[in-house]
This record gives sequence, C-alpha cells and structure tokens, in this order.
Amino acid sequence: MPDDESSLFTAPKTNVAQTHVMRVVEVPRDPTLSYTLPVPHGMWNATAIRSPAPASVMQPEAIGVFGTDRALEGPRIVVCAQTLPWEVDPLEWLRYAWVCSGWRAVVARTLPGDGGPRYELGALRCEGGHHEVRRCVATRSGARLVRADAVCPLEQWSQWHDPLWASADGLALTQPRTATIEALVARSGPLVRFATPGSWHAAATGDDERVTWLAQLTESVQRGAQLRVDAESLESANTAPARREAFTTRVRACGITLMDLQPVERPLFDELLPGWGGQWGAPATLDGAPYELRLAQREHEGVAADYASLAPRPGTAHVDWMRATRAFDMAITTSSFASPR
Repeated sequence: MPDDESSLFTAPKTNVAQTHVMRVVEVPRDPTLSYTLPVPHGMWNATAIRSPAPASVMQPEAIGVFGTDRALEGPRIVVCAQTLPWEVDPLEWLRYAWVCSGWRAVVARTLPGDGGPRYELGALRCEGGHHEVRRCVATRSGARLVRADAVCPLEQWSQWHDPLWASADGLALTQPRTATIEALVARSGPLVRFATPGSWHAAATGDDERVTWLAQLTESVQRGAQLRVDAESLESANTAPARREAFTTRVRACGITLMDLQPVERPLFDELLPGWGGQWGAPATLDGAPYELRLAQREHEGVAADYASLAPRPGTAHVDWMRATRAFDMAITTSSFASPR
C-alpha cells in the first residue's frame, strides 16, 4: 500500500484509446439505461444482465459486466444503475453506500462534464487479507444514477490502472434524461421565492416586510430535519453579523446546545450567487442527539435572507443529513427576491 493512497487514483497522462474497443449495450426493458463503454482488448464480451431485484434502495442493479475471467475475481468493469429515491448529492449517496458495504473512501470529487456533472469515487477494501481497489464514475439521468465501477486486486492495479480508468471515464448513456430526482415545489410569497424537494412540507408566516418559511421532512424520516428561511426588507434589517448573533441566541433559547459558528468556504456560491454573504456551521445537540446546524446569508434586490438547517450530524441519521444539505443548497440557489415597493 502506498503512503499516499490518493496516488492510486491519478489520471493517466497517456492516450489509451487504441487499446480499447467500443461496446454498445442495449437494455430492452429500459432503453434509457442503454449505454456505450470503451472496453480494454482481451476482456470477454459484455452482457446486459438481469440481476435480482435490489433488496434495498442502497443496492444498485447490474446492467453489464466486463472482465478478464468469468469468475469476476480479477480486473473487471461493472456497470450498474439505481433510482435515487430522494433529492440528494449523488456523490454523497455513493460515498455512503460504499462505506456501508465495507469500502473506505480515499477520493471523492465532482467532475465537470459536457452533459452535466460526473461523480468520481475511489476506495479500498480488505477482506480476509485480500486488498481490492475500486474506482467509480457515475452520471445522473433523471432520477437514475448510472455508473461504471472499475474493480481490481491491489497487486494488479498498476497494470490495469490506465485501461480501467479510460473505461470508467468513457461510460456514456445513449438516451440520458434531464428530469430532477424529486418533483420540485415552488415556495412563493412576499420578499422571497425558492424551491424545495417534494418530500418537504413548508409553510410561511409574516407580512410584506418580514416573512419566515419553516420546512421539514415528511417522508421516510430517520430522525428528521428542519429548514428555515427568514427574509426581510434590507432597509429595516439588522446587519448580517447582528442577525447571526440573534439567530444563535434564539436557537439556544429553544433548548439546543450549540457550539460557536465557524465559517464554511463555498467558493462556487461566492462566485455565482449575487449577494452571497457566506455560510457558517456548528455541531449541535438536541434531546441528547447529535445534530449539525448550518446558516447562510444573502442580501440582494433589497432583501436580506437568512437560511438555516438543523439536521442529524453526518454519520448518524445520514440519509436525513444528505437530504437536508441538498434542500438547504437548493433553497439558496433557487431563491429570487422582490423587495416591497
């Protein structure tokens, strides 16, 4: 095992296109899962296979296998798909599923792509003294997450790294979809309008000068999560630091133990969102259970908006955390503002 395990997942510098053959795999039961994949010469032909129905939402369905031997114990590529049941970050969903399966994530990153983001995960596992490397590249097609997993014994990884890398990167759907995972619900009212996934309930109180939206998870909840959006006229609003201080005071008055807020870097938000004021986070405890609090601020179009999320701490009720962080970001990025005239 190298000292720097991330070095196992370094993009090759050479062009390996001449060492591959392009395979076209049709999936008749669902044409939107049909795909093309560059496969290294010498691997036995792919078959679009029908695997048993997944036992849980965490388990994907194999739709193609390519390998150097039919026992699938050596270097191989597994193409699989699953329907994401909720709006979450696909990269976090992959990481969570792999950790639950005994893999240790080493690299996790989102890659730019012509058809939208692609999600890369590199991981290691040791079972019975046998070390294995796995690299996955996934793409979304509507609510589907389709991925190519390159899997190889650690001792053969240096030999197969480049050709398997090119295969995973070359996965392409022939009929990709653009729909969202969940239906999005527009939350419209005075001062601010934003969207949340359909599995959240939201209600607003207030008037044309100040409005508060409260939202919470309503489907398949582990421990629950809450989302709050406060908006008020910038002319009458306190400064952003004063609003943060007042918010933490209210949180603690509700019986939540909260550590001091710390800044969270969001460079993409800072670059793309007009009026972005920053994000903060802190561990919290409610009724003895661990939570995470997030707070973000925007000031735009004459409106001061504060976004807050209280969700289970990562690694505890992790699905609720994934859903809450996605809804939090969605509320921020879909917001439009209209100050009172």
